Amino acid sequence: MRTITNEQFNLLQGFMLHCWNVYYNNQKKEFSFWAKQLDETAIPWSIQNDAACLMDKRENGFYYFRNLLKDKGIQIKKSK
Repeated sequence: MRTITNEQFNLLQGFMLHCWNVYYNNQKKEFSFWAKQLDETAIPWSIQNDAACLMDKRENGFYYFRNLLKDKGIQIKKSK
């Protein structure tokens, strides 16, 4: 199982919402902003790609992102 921090999860969740809006609401594609943010927090490309691909299915935008990631084998590291 792959693990991310809470900070990384929060960024990925924002990225996921951005992807969903680009795909289904024709919002402006500002992927360079997100690429920089996600890379700076050391989120592996494989996890970034998984997050983006989850939004290929419109209905995934209505599920808990945490559960979608868990189904992909990604868990959020618990804070101490």
